[in-house]
Amino acid sequence: MNISSEIQINYFLLSLLLGVLLCIVFDFFRVLRLIGLNGKISVFIEDMLFFIIAALSIFVFYMKITDGKFRLIVPISALLGFIIYRLTIGKLLFFCIKKIVNLIIKLFNFVYKNITLKVFRFIRKSVKKITQPVAEFFKKNVYKNIKNFFKNLLPKPYKMLYNTNKVRRGSQKNKGKVKSTSETQRTKEKVFFC
Repeated sequence: MNISSEIQINYFLLSLLLGVLLCIVFDFFRVLRLIGLNGKISVFIEDMLFFIIAALSIFVFYMKITDGKFRLIVPISALLGFIIYRLTIGKLLFFCIKKIVNLIIKLFNFVYKNITLKVFRFIRKSVKKITQPVAEFFKKNVYKNIKNFFKNLLPKPYKMLYNTNKVRRGSQKNKGKVKSTSETQRTKEKVFFC
């Protein structure tokens, strides 16, 4: 079935426009990489998204414009539109976007280094000046009171007597003797254990 040259020119021009739009989407992903989303995983996700968008847009183009009939002129002219835009306007536009992004990054770095860091340092010093006396007051007064309170809750340590027979230094009277069971029972009665 022959198609009129007017319809073929329409297919050609519309698919050129499709290629230009796909190149704009591709430039958007390039700008994302320029901003900082350039890790291995994020680049993989961006590439997959671009290929999904390109495949869906070509599929919708075939369904809406060519009524689902495959025309070889569509992908060829879309690729041609992509390349033409990328080498002409796209190059100039991306150069301008790159300069703007670098300027914005420099501005943010300047603001961060000269304003934000100084403000945070001032706030940190102010908070330290306020909290340091409070911490010292707490340590001197409240901490000691809590420590004394819990110390008073504990039972008082009593001196435990392990041997009721007092041996004097000079006497050898009890040295080497083994206590009988009655003596140990008497000492147990006398000694107070906690």
